[in-house]
Amino acid sequence: MINLKEDYKDYLALLSILTFGLLAFVWFGYDRTFQSVVIIILAAAYVFWGAAHHLLKGDFHFRVLLEYLAVAFFGTGLVLILLGRA
Repeated sequence: MINLKEDYKDYLALLSILTFGLLAFVWFGYDRTFQSVVIIILAAAYVFWGAAHHLLKGDFHFRVLLEYLAVAFFGTGLVLILLGRA
């Protein structure tokens, strides 16, 4: 369950990561290859953030990592397909 009072720093970090990724994606709109790289790096950062967040909270399980990997893989695949790079 999300507890913003305790975990606001974690979610602020995630928001910063996603914002930076979105800005980089838009900024490099002229270069589809670099946009693809940005998306892959963003997905990796998302998985790393999720693992670190749950490790720090003490509720990390392998299935949690698999969930973050699945979401990152699906999102990355979807964006790369839309970019025409899959």
